[in-house]
Order: sequence, then C-alpha cells, then structure tokens
Amino acid sequence: MFKWLKDKINKKVSSEMNGCITQNLNFVYSLEVKKYVIKENISEDIMSHIYLIKDQTEKIKLTKNPDDDFSPDENDILMKLNKDCRRIWANYLGGSNFKFDKEFPTNEKQFEDFKKLLTTK
Repeated sequence: MFKWLKDKINKKVSSEMNGCITQNLNFVYSLEVKKYVIKENISEDIMSHIYLIKDQTEKIKLTKNPDDDFSPDENDILMKLNKDCRRIWANYLGGSNFKFDKEFPTNEKQFEDFKKLLTTK
C-alpha cells in the first residue's frame, strides 16, 4: 500500500515539476522575444538573470525522460527559479501575480513558438 501511495505522490510531483519547467521556459523565452524581436528595453541585469533561469531550467529538462522522477534538489531548484520568474514579472515588469499563471501556462509549451520567433528575427 505504501508503494502505491509513494508512486502516486511521485507522479504528482513529477507532473508539477514538468509544468514548472514549461512555465519557466514560457516566461524566459517571452522576455527574449520582447528584448530581441520587439526591441523593448529590458535591463542587462534582468536579462542575465533570465539567462541563468533559462540555462538551469533547460539543463534539468534535458536530463529527464517523460516518466522520470525529479530529485529533491531538482524540485528545489525549479521552485526557486519559478519564484524568481514570478518576482521579475511582478517587480520589474509590473505584472499582476494573479495573472502570471494565465500568461505563462504550465500545460502549454508557448516557448516553442517563441523560439521560432527568435530564430527568424
């Protein structure tokens, strides 16, 4: 019985962390599009933090297969990076905390479209 419960919890956590990866990448790629395609003025300090978030998130993403569990360290890193995305959204860009999840969904890979925009600029 405990194995069943542990497996169920791990599956839920993995689903949440995959959503966190998607949301982080949706956010960072949208900022890259704003800076390099739309030509909005985004400070270099913010962009260097965005690149850090992007690199760490993609590093974890590339090490995972769809059914892999996340380690506690990976969970912590992804949650911290997501919190950083939310802080940049609210404090630097003036976005509403209540709209972050709607703008950058966890279940829709918008970042694939953003990547295309960046390569065709």
